[in-house]
Amino acid sequence: MTDKNKLKKLAKLARIEIEDEDKMLNLLNQDIETVKSIDKINTEGLEPLNNPYEIKLYMKNDIVNDGEKQEELMKVAPNSMYNYYVVPKVVE
Repeated sequence: MTDKNKLKKLAKLARIEIEDEDKMLNLLNQDIETVKSIDKINTEGLEPLNNPYEIKLYMKNDIVNDGEKQEELMKVAPNSMYNYYVVPKVVE
């Protein structure tokens, strides 16, 4: 059960203004009780489910490449050196 002090702290952390504290406190406590009721469900023997549909996801190999556009990209660079972009120093 959440009290008004916890509600005020939560509102401050979320940076929201609560107009009707009693109403919001009641709604928050209802939500907490709903989540607690889910915890009571017996899930023993059930396999974890990451997708409700029996589909196979297409997996492709991770192949590292430079896109074969290095020369093209270096041509449009404002400043480059040794095939790298040169940018202004931002941290001293």
